[in-house]
Amino acid sequence: MRQAAENRFNREETLGKCFECLVSSGLENTSIRNFSLATGLNSSSLYYWFRDKDEIVLEATFFGLKSIIDDLFTQAYGYLNDLDTLFVRIPRAIDAYKKHFKLVYQVLVSPKYGARLKDATSELSAAYDSYGMVLADRLNCDYDILCPFVHLFISAATNYVLWEDEAIAEKQYKEIYQGINIIVIHNKQHGGNENGAEQHA
Repeated sequence: MRQAAENRFNREETLGKCFECLVSSGLENTSIRNFSLATGLNSSSLYYWFRDKDEIVLEATFFGLKSIIDDLFTQAYGYLNDLDTLFVRIPRAIDAYKKHFKLVYQVLVSPKYGARLKDATSELSAAYDSYGMVLADRLNCDYDILCPFVHLFISAATNYVLWEDEAIAEKQYKEIYQGINIIVIHNKQHGGNENGAEQHA
């Protein structure tokens, strides 16, 4: 019977629904009942798969944040041959996730959940590096040169989500775009990334 239940339970799908529930209801207003309605699982089932509400909140928030980052970088990969389009599309994509990022921030500053979520999300720094390496490889440039721009972009996106200052965000995106474009043009004029070629030799 336990095996049958495990076969029916999709943890990622459940966490995704719980994350959307948190986004729509807010951290303070979300109860086990809300999670139950969102997932279609009764409270007994939720407590079977998760220790308590806190575990659901933390796992769902981390899962949601990781999913958003995966999606944003996947979208970015699709426009690497057209940086002009990239820097138009990605800010729009970030804007669509504004409520989601605000929920993550709400959890991060929570006295109850903040420290534990920070511990869990520390591994995302490694994910940023991994994404950055793929971007560097596809743009044919040195990762050490591109890396600061990746983190600056994440910082600019975060500031925009929190403060909703479009003017500052556009200025920051433009500066990042110009910096990356200079790198790409330089590499094209000088036959690509010599360091990258050595690394792939």
